[in-house]
Formats: sequence, C-alpha cells, structure tokens
Amino acid sequence: MSDLQEKALNAELIEKHIILVLSMIGGLLGVDQAYRGNSLAAILKTITIGGLFLWFLFDIWIAALQAMYAWRRYNKYLSDEFNKESPHAV
Repeated sequence: MSDLQEKALNAELIEKHIILVLSMIGGLLGVDQAYRGNSLAAILKTITIGGLFLWFLFDIWIAALQAMYAWRRYNKYLSDEFNKESPHAV
C-alpha cells in the first residue's frame, strides 16, 4: 500500500472524529449537518432542536460508528504495514 493510501485513511479518520465531536457539541443546533454540507438538514435540526433530541442522539450514534470503523480500517492498515516490514514479528 502506498503513502497516498495512508494519508487518505488518516484524513478519513480525522474527518470522522471531527464529525463525532461536532455531533456531541453542536448537534442540537445542526452544526454536524452543516459541516457535512447538508444545509437543509442543519436548518431543520436547528428549528426542531435536534429533532426533539432523538435526531441528535441518532446522529451521535451514527458518527461514533463511522469513527470506530475508520479507526479499525486505519489500525488494520498500520498492522498490515508493520507485518510486511517485520515478517518474524509475533
């Protein structure tokens, strides 16, 4: 795998964690949806105060899952690269 792929996985990891933090901090006001580029969803989420709190919780849950999957992909990439470099590692 290339250095470019590592940078892409790292960027995805950072972006997913930024979305998670924005969902937790500004999710009631639609900040996470605005960051994603969903302006209509951001306005609706702001007007309904996070979709009466349910939309807010759902977005945190989805963002946490996406961040976890991004972390696992990046961790798998790093372990595969480590195993290539040291074939005798346990």
